[in-house]
Amino acid sequence: MPFANKSIGEVGFAGLCVSEGGTAHVDSCVFDRCGDGGVLSCGNDSLIEIRNCTVCNMRQTGIEAREGGSIKAIHNTISSNQLHGFAIGPNEYGYISGNIIQGNGAEGVWSGGILDQNTAIKMNEEGASKAVLCDNIIRQNGLSGISLDGGYFDVKGNIIYSNLLWGMMVKSRSYSYILNNDIFENKCGGIRIGINYTAAV
Repeated sequence: MPFANKSIGEVGFAGLCVSEGGTAHVDSCVFDRCGDGGVLSCGNDSLIEIRNCTVCNMRQTGIEAREGGSIKAIHNTISSNQLHGFAIGPNEYGYISGNIIQGNGAEGVWSGGILDQNTAIKMNEEGASKAVLCDNIIRQNGLSGISLDGGYFDVKGNIIYSNLLWGMMVKSRSYSYILNNDIFENKCGGIRIGINYTAAV
């Protein structure tokens, strides 16, 4: 599917959405001020692979996977979005490597979905997400650099600094392997482990 100098800014719609098991490979594009989020993978077996792109100034999240979709994001700049830079969940997979994630209004990266949104104390194991976050620069986001909120996570080799809350927040049954990250100068501290039930960190 070729795109060149296209303006996609319809209110309520992502700049690019893949659903119903579709696949898209995106390279060297700019997504700026789209109608909702920037890039969305939605539905079982849907996949977006995005490389060398800029995703900025979205009304909501820069790059999102939900309802069974997957994202592979390598060497992108994700900045100045009103909500999260990345949102992975519930029940999603994300591979996020070598990106610059900065200046987003909420979390730099949010992933989770194990809590049932209708009942504050009920867990929904099917909502657990899986994500690999490696070699990213995550800075100056409006909440935490990374927020893990239920699932299975591998977080390695990231530089996480100058976020307005924590460098990393880990909670809600997040099984997390955290190795060789540089985490500094975040306003509340480096890593906070909240109520994590039986999950190991």
